[in-house]
Amino acid sequence: MKNINFFAKNKTLGITTLALFLALGFVFPQVFHAVGLGSAFSPMHIPVLLCGLVCGGLAGAVCGFLTPYLCAITGMPPLYPTAVAMSLELATYGFVIGVVYSLLSNPEKNKNFFNKTACILALIIAMIVGRLVYGIVMWLLVAISGGKYAFSTFLSAVVLNSWQAIVLQIILIPLIMFTLQKTGVLNKYNCYDSRPVNADDN
Repeated sequence: MKNINFFAKNKTLGITTLALFLALGFVFPQVFHAVGLGSAFSPMHIPVLLCGLVCGGLAGAVCGFLTPYLCAITGMPPLYPTAVAMSLELATYGFVIGVVYSLLSNPEKNKNFFNKTACILALIIAMIVGRLVYGIVMWLLVAISGGKYAFSTFLSAVVLNSWQAIVLQIILIPLIMFTLQKTGVLNKYNCYDSRPVNADDN
């Protein structure tokens, strides 16, 4: 069975890049909301998904869990229940996409069609699982507060009102990953390489 790398073998670079994605996760929503595109394009998701792909599932989970709370400082999203539910949703995105990509990709066969589609498959799986987690958590939090979280509300939140974000992520994130692979940037993280990282890389 293939080994799963949960974090970049180059720890220093991985931690630094995790901090960068956290910063982007805070900045992107402010910029998108300033021009009225925040709700439609879910800008908070993009850095989290990329963090999971570049730095590994553990880094993606940390980035996803913390990002909504950082953004909640500005009042967007509201801390409860939205930021709480989103923290678990985004943590799931970051973890699942990193783990699934690690399982599917093979850096030694980068010309293989299946390997080239690994990013897209991992992205779609993460999107589905993360949205399910969001729905379950929101249902529990609303129920605890004595309310009801209708399925129609869930469907509107994760599909009908966010289809633009889904399309954007399916197009943009694989393009970024293909570029990082082609330029060799991704290799610096040693996240999907079974060989031990050199001492010089740390």
